[in-house]
Amino acid sequence: MVFFFMRHGQTDHNKQGILQGHLDTSLNDRGRAQVLEALQTLKTHEFDLVITSPLKRARESAGIVAREIEAPLQVNPRLRERTFGELDGRPFKEIMALYPDFWEIIRTDTGRVTPGCETLEEVESRLKEFLREVRDLGLRKKILVVSHGATGRILHKLINRDENFHEFEIENCKIIEFSLE
Repeated sequence: MVFFFMRHGQTDHNKQGILQGHLDTSLNDRGRAQVLEALQTLKTHEFDLVITSPLKRARESAGIVAREIEAPLQVNPRLRERTFGELDGRPFKEIMALYPDFWEIIRTDTGRVTPGCETLEEVESRLKEFLREVRDLGLRKKILVVSHGATGRILHKLINRDENFHEFEIENCKIIEFSLE
């Protein structure tokens, strides 16, 4: 089974280098333009369903796409971005000054960086459940998933068994085709 994944369009936080996590940020003008650019590729497919994260930046991106391609839109909380607890909303420069080993910690999941930080295991667990739901929809459905960078990287890890998943770059509005066994 194949499904397509698209990361949401740019937000001001993306542009400013601020960790968003569970913050409910909106697309900026560039982000809306990116979604419209991505539509040129997406319109070459006939999607039966668009599934999105409940966070505004993904919902907004998915809503534009679903309207344009005339596909139903479904919100799934399992697709939300990974939260980093108290670090959500802080600039990456500040985070790196406080926690120089931040990226290594979240890559290897040796523990929580701060209170409220979601572990890699917790994110993988909810995304494994999401993949079961996608499989249950059946092979005949053509699905577009609109979500977030870390969510996409972790889906890539689970589907492709890639332990170097953090090196898998997913720019805003990048479209990826995933194949499920």
